[in-house]
Amino acid sequence: MASKGKPSPRSAVKPLSDAQVTKLAKAHHLVDPMRDLPTGPNRRINQAEIDAQHPKGTARLLKGVDVVFNASCKTLAWGLDNIPETGPFITAATHVTMFDVFVPMASLFHMGRRPRYMAKAEMAHWPVIGKWFQLVGMQPVQRRSGKAKAIEETSIEILTSGRPLTVWPEGTVTRDPKKWPMSMKNGVGVIALEASRRLGHQVPLFCAVTWGAASINTGGRGRARTSSCATTRSSTTRTCWRAAATGPRALTVCRLRSPTSSPAASACA
Repeated sequence: MASKGKPSPRSAVKPLSDAQVTKLAKAHHLVDPMRDLPTGPNRRINQAEIDAQHPKGTARLLKGVDVVFNASCKTLAWGLDNIPETGPFITAATHVTMFDVFVPMASLFHMGRRPRYMAKAEMAHWPVIGKWFQLVGMQPVQRRSGKAKAIEETSIEILTSGRPLTVWPEGTVTRDPKKWPMSMKNGVGVIALEASRRLGHQVPLFCAVTWGAASINTGGRGRARTSSCATTRSSTTRTCWRAAATGPRALTVCRLRSPTSSPAASACA
């Protein structure tokens, strides 16, 4: 449920114990998505996508993201093997913090895919990193412009061209006082269904959830100081990319499951 007002404080996020982290590790095969081919060397990268999307600029941005994450958090993932090596798919990501932008981006880049990103147009004007966002596939969105249909059509065209697409269907950073994701706008379902209809086959729709980054604070000498956080209310089978902190470093845990028979039904409820 969406909450009005300013983004909620980090103190709203409760700790996740080491025992809970250990339980996750026993239940799932966790990998590090901040390194190349995290699911194993047999994975084939999509070289055509990589070559088409400013490979040098993308490599520099990815290296910078890796440095920041490795300095501030320990990132683990499961379910990334469900990401197809070729063809279009949609990643619908939560937006609890700005980490929710970089976790799925870096994870998919390291998996050898290069999705396009629907992101607010203001990000293109951010110092330094705004230029990089444009280099790595950002598709600017003019929010509150009354052009929802045009935005949907652009997204559909990206998918029908064979490229993956990442969206943040909440539309903004969460305003929920307890740092839960807000309700998704239904445009992502429209995009998935229409792209599937035009292509004549289902476009996979994955839901990406970054959980725990809200508890990461900057302290000391510029190094991230982390506390820990809670898991989601229910262990829904459609969630992925959860983040939680453990000890002095953060732990980002990701899950991604194969889509269901209906692309719209694959969205997190």
